[in-house]
Amino acid sequence: MRFKSFCVLVILIGLLFIGQSRSFGQTNNLRIAFNGFGGTAPIFLGQDAGIFRKHNLTLEMIFIPGGSLSLQALIGRSLELLLTGGPPVINAYLQGAKIKIMPAR
Repeated sequence: MRFKSFCVLVILIGLLFIGQSRSFGQTNNLRIAFNGFGGTAPIFLGQDAGIFRKHNLTLEMIFIPGGSLSLQALIGRSLELLLTGGPPVINAYLQGAKIKIMPAR
């Protein structure tokens, strides 16, 4: 159940980044960074199963070691989504960074 809800969440987030003006036949790239391997298995499994390809999404999974470095890439708009956690995210948010924090359930 957790796998399905996580995949649905990733797909919905990806669809939010796709503008309505784009055609349905066009494949859209979604850059997702992670700095640990916990919780990324559903994304890799969904990609291997072709779930994202079915919805015209191409995921580019990027490993960036360290929360601060990956957060800088997100704030600098080099990424669309970041799977991370910990103090760097909270510190950036409290200092005014325009980021959305979504807790994992």
